[in-house]
Amino acid sequence: MSTQDPRHYDVIRSPVITEKATLSSERNQVVFKVARSATKPQIKEAVEKLFDVKVRSVNTLIRKGKVKAFRGSIGEQSDFKKAIVTLEEGHTIDVTTGLRETRLGSDGTQNVQAGDPGPAPVGHRRPFRALQRQAVEGADRR
Repeated sequence: MSTQDPRHYDVIRSPVITEKATLSSERNQVVFKVARSATKPQIKEAVEKLFDVKVRSVNTLIRKGKVKAFRGSIGEQSDFKKAIVTLEEGHTIDVTTGLRETRLGSDGTQNVQAGDPGPAPVGHRRPFRALQRQAVEGADRR
């Protein structure tokens, strides 16, 4: 696996896991949320470097935010950009396992670990709700 540029993590935000996105995987397509400023060549390079696959094409769209009501209060969802990435034949991405990360061991050999996200890139934090959930689960065990 080639050297990864930290900027690739800023381009690809997260996979989109919906029924429609799952159906598109039959056509060798994967859907990602991407940065609003990301261009198609940047998205293609980021996917190829992070997932070690060959990309055939990239289509992008901007999903406009919607007004939603929750418990009587009105809120507005943010706009976000999606990229539909079509892969070459024979290449696949399993978005449920996470990124494959290459690390150098103490003896200088490469250790590849699937699903281990490692340290978060600078500027990324764990969701607050996940931390709350861990605190509540820890309190229940006592």
